[in-house]
Amino acid sequence: MSAQHVATPVKRTRPGASGLLLDGVERWTGLGLGLAEVAASYSRATLAGAEADVADDDVAGDDPGDGVLLAADLLEVLPGACAALALRVHAHPLLTLDRIAMHIGSQILDPAPYREGLGKLAGLVRELRAAGIDTIRNLDIGGGLGIRYKDEIPLDPVRFLAAVRPLAEETGLTLVMEPGRFLVGSAGLLLTTVLSRKHSGGKELVLVDAGMNDLVRPSHYMVWHEMVELEAAGRPEVPVDVVGPVCETGDFLARDRTLPGVVAGERIAVLGAGAYGFVMASSYNSRTRPAEVLVDGGRWAVVRPRERVEDLYAGETPEPRWETNGEG
Repeated sequence: MSAQHVATPVKRTRPGASGLLLDGVERWTGLGLGLAEVAASYSRATLAGAEADVADDDVAGDDPGDGVLLAADLLEVLPGACAALALRVHAHPLLTLDRIAMHIGSQILDPAPYREGLGKLAGLVRELRAAGIDTIRNLDIGGGLGIRYKDEIPLDPVRFLAAVRPLAEETGLTLVMEPGRFLVGSAGLLLTTVLSRKHSGGKELVLVDAGMNDLVRPSHYMVWHEMVELEAAGRPEVPVDVVGPVCETGDFLARDRTLPGVVAGERIAVLGAGAYGFVMASSYNSRTRPAEVLVDGGRWAVVRPRERVEDLYAGETPEPRWETNGEG
């Protein structure tokens, strides 16, 4: 059996076209483009928000997240500039500002950063209302709620709500959040089969049929995913690196991991793969993506078939239709 994702990760999207428009204003204005260009690009669209990305040092000091690339948007609208941007949006005839949002990081296990960030958003709402902006309807506190990958203690929803609800209620706005990983991260796993073992470079290597293209988080973020034998064989544990078949430095699922002495043909479950799992998978190195299998109690179903090699080039044009620039 080759690698497969069990359970289905859910893509995080905002309803309608709001995410597109929100990102458009934030990134376009960050690049120096004016709101007129944004409005022209989206025709007579309604802007669903001017996103105020709250920088880590403006919220809670050291971010308790993954430790790598936590501030997701490099072109963030900083809090000090957000009021000016909001006033420009409000004054534009084709744009309507109806959401203020923040993003404070990832894999957060403490409600305090959310409380502090929401306090700043509430202050911004008061400032904008005093300036005559009365169109804001939603307060988006983003995502970033952490789950257990190793020995973390996930943020309790009751504690989280107790931290953010009073401030949100003071604003009178609808509280919006994006708890994608918190909902599905622990529900998914990557099932992979051991191909072989070898000793190389002073390390014991376990080669499996899943690679960096199937689950990129360990290689991309240098993070931990728990691994377990699918069927315990009672062998002693040994320190190993778990590597894929792509044959490059970044092709690994675990380094310096203590695992039972699994052998070729046995299977390993890589846990916590329900978020940032299949959705980040690729066909790099012409590797087909695994099947997705949904399990519900004692029943299961293939909800996305395993990709075939012919699927990789199905969209290619073997005989392109050439165009010229009209100069001969």
